[in-house]
Amino acid sequence: MHQRDGKPQDALASTVDLLVPPELISTTECAIKHRVMPGPDGKPVKWLIDRTPYMRGIQDASDIPFVRVVAVKGPARSGKTVGAENRALKHWIYGPSVNVLWYMQSREDVEDYVEERVEWMLEAHEQVNAKVNWTARRASRNRKRIGGTLARWLAATKGTTRGKAAPLIVADEIDAYPKAVRKSILTRLINRQREFGAGALAYICSHPDEGPDSGIDAVLRDCLEHFWYWDCLDCGRPSSPNPGAEYRMQWNVPELLGLYGDLGRKELLERVAVEAALICPHCQHKVADAERGIMNQTGRWLQTHQTFAEDWSVVGEPQVAEYMGFSIHGFMSPFIETGKLAAEWISGKLEADLTGDETALKEVVVKSMGETFIGADAAKQIEDWKVVERRLKEEPYLLGTVPWDQGARFLTAFVDPQVDRFEVRVIAWSPNRESWLVDAFAIKQPPADPVTGKTAFENLSPFTRIHDWKVLEDAVLRQTYPLAGAEHKHLPIARMVVDTGGGDETTVNARKWAAGIHSRKKDPVPMWRVLLTKGGASKKGELYGKPVKREYDDQGKPLASAVWERVPNVHDLKGIIALRMKIEVPGPGKMHFPTNLQARYARELCAEQLTNGDWLKSQYRFNETWDGWVACEVARESLQPEREVNGKPINWEAAPPIWAKPFEIGKERGIDANSRRRPSYYDRLRKLNKRAAAGE
Repeated sequence: MHQRDGKPQDALASTVDLLVPPELISTTECAIKHRVMPGPDGKPVKWLIDRTPYMRGIQDASDIPFVRVVAVKGPARSGKTVGAENRALKHWIYGPSVNVLWYMQSREDVEDYVEERVEWMLEAHEQVNAKVNWTARRASRNRKRIGGTLARWLAATKGTTRGKAAPLIVADEIDAYPKAVRKSILTRLINRQREFGAGALAYICSHPDEGPDSGIDAVLRDCLEHFWYWDCLDCGRPSSPNPGAEYRMQWNVPELLGLYGDLGRKELLERVAVEAALICPHCQHKVADAERGIMNQTGRWLQTHQTFAEDWSVVGEPQVAEYMGFSIHGFMSPFIETGKLAAEWISGKLEADLTGDETALKEVVVKSMGETFIGADAAKQIEDWKVVERRLKEEPYLLGTVPWDQGARFLTAFVDPQVDRFEVRVIAWSPNRESWLVDAFAIKQPPADPVTGKTAFENLSPFTRIHDWKVLEDAVLRQTYPLAGAEHKHLPIARMVVDTGGGDETTVNARKWAAGIHSRKKDPVPMWRVLLTKGGASKKGELYGKPVKREYDDQGKPLASAVWERVPNVHDLKGIIALRMKIEVPGPGKMHFPTNLQARYARELCAEQLTNGDWLKSQYRFNETWDGWVACEVARESLQPEREVNGKPINWEAAPPIWAKPFEIGKERGIDANSRRRPSYYDRLRKLNKRAAAGE
């Protein structure tokens, strides 16, 4: 007998423990009977299945013979690691003892976890404490002899995951493992357990930090997945908080985010903390935090092949697979308050929308909610134009009208000079970046002669004739649009942005034209109402471009008046618009199409695709609507609709800016003296037919 082995009776007890068959008790029953957790004061408190009832199904799966892998995706403080601890505890209390390998992301994390959780757990459970050989020569904080077997806690590296085997292997927070280990985690663990046959189990759990194609999400793809369903206390129908569920229970936070323009950041976060709630997808009942706990008691895990009949009974029998996967959502956790979580989410969302930095939002989505974060790169992929068209036409309004009743409050216009025409797109905006396409047309020929009334049937030539640019003031800048839901009221164009990127001659003509209308003595156009832009080639340029004052023409001669230009980062701006195209719920960033819009404009909006980091045109060569939304986003931002006045957000109803003030033509003065109603396509056609009938 070696000295390090301790007393002979201890050695005999250890040998017997190895030989006894496992008692017929489940992991959950063992935990209910014995498991204690450190309380707020450090003293033991009983583990209660009622707090996290969803853990029963996960732990039961780990007890099923021939189940080789149990994979659990979830947020912090949801119990996913406790499930692995409970399984190990059952072995240590009831036997037979088995070797345990427990992997974590780093050496520091192992040290902290063992010090804070493991040693406390081994000491607090008397049945286990008595089996731990605390005096063994090789015993250390991260290496324990328990009942004659070895338990080790290790940082996951290429070396530690090779050459070591154990019937129970726990891989905790695998998404933080080194890439080479993370990518091959299943193969590494299963190969270490082949010799143990049906008695082996790999318990894998993690936040989904690495996204949909790696880490825990990649493991779950090989599993028979389970989603948690619970019953609404109001209508009794089932739904799930899981994003991939057939009937998903979401929350009202996107709707509350729509108040940002009216309340300001601080007031919004305070209101969200109070009003945030889960929403039943069937009856729209708002679920309070207390109700979540009750609903959890009625919850059950359903596998992805199972569905519901008309009476909401479950269709399909549960199955057992070698790999069983479970997704815990933050909404299921009793340790998470909906209001606080919503405030965190909105704070991160505002940061991402305003700065493009998604770090805070990702942290909330992954760590607090347990959802896979779909970052900008993946989300920027443009969908089929038919899908986009259907989504953008869900809230009906008509072309040529401002959907005032839906929240539109000001207008921007985009002008794209072409070889033989000007392409125009008019976009309406709410204060919180929701947008509506209000008009789309081309100016191909000059207007009728004011004396004779006749039209010169010769196409415009913006690149070569400076004279042709005069059409823009009357046809675009001074036009107004009627408001839906506000009879007789019209809204002017707040700012017109002109793309000068067609070539040097386009830039020259644009500058001279803008300088001319700014400098004239009679009824000049204010400088701020016209913005010239040229798309920046650099992907690292400032997002909206810095405003630059141009005072000289191409030959170095002073312009009649200075003009403003910006060189925005169109690469990143296109990414912002691509993200907004996928927003489903009306509110911040949502984009809209009129119901009577032709399909060609949806194709134009989807005419480019992000390929290997570059925006490339698709087979559909026209992209004016895509460019127009991007340019109008620059116009929107430059107007600063989200700014505060005297510490408060703009009061859009009582005191809107002058460029967003509705007026009645002929009775009230608008943004300029010559504002006029924009004639519809049918009005223009009617005039042409009338002249043709008169023989003109």
